[in-house]
Amino acid sequence: MTVTNSVQKAGSAYVTVGAVGPQGPTGARGAAGATSPAGPQGLAGATGATGPPGPQGAQGPPGPAGPTIYGDGSAGALNITANADWTTNPPANNIQFSSITISPGATLTVPSGLTLRTTGDLEIDGNIVVVSSLWGARSGPQLIAGYDTGGGVIAYSPFQLSQLLRVGPPFNCASGTSGFTGGEAGGILVILSSGNLTVNGAISANGVAGSSETLGGGGGGGGFLILVAGVSLC
Repeated sequence: MTVTNSVQKAGSAYVTVGAVGPQGPTGARGAAGATSPAGPQGLAGATGATGPPGPQGAQGPPGPAGPTIYGDGSAGALNITANADWTTNPPANNIQFSSITISPGATLTVPSGLTLRTTGDLEIDGNIVVVSSLWGARSGPQLIAGYDTGGGVIAYSPFQLSQLLRVGPPFNCASGTSGFTGGEAGGILVILSSGNLTVNGAISANGVAGSSETLGGGGGGGGFLILVAGVSLC
């Protein structure tokens, strides 16, 4: 407000108001005030929609090989170059070989009921002899028609025998009579080869003759052999 004319007279005054002047410049920003305390946390929002599945991860490494009927080959290679008798001088408990070779002219004698396993090839250019098994009984169930028959079994059909991978009694029984002991039964041998199984030599598992030509029966069956090859059998 500007006073432009004033007369000094008691009880009166004259004031003339001029035009408003221009606005002055903005002053400097003041300092920030103190931060207020945080308010309470709000309610959780609704769960969002499930996103699309991510890409399939890389395939993991293969696991260790499981056990097979051919063993694990942990005993290494078996090479029989001279006669060996496992009935009197057996090998270590581990007979899971990586390969088996019986050289020409060499004979390996094994006890009845043995299973030879190899993860590789098996070649028999020499001989394997399976010792005879049980003595014939002097008495026992009469399973075959005849007079005063002792222990023995009825023969199985080729189809029944072809289904067997484990063998044991009664497949190694002998025969006998009430007064005489029969001959020992032929032995049992199982050979399992994951590779090629080649027999250029011979495998024998013969029964033994009875103690009497007329009464003691001979060993039954001529033995029992199972050969299994993962690749070829010849």
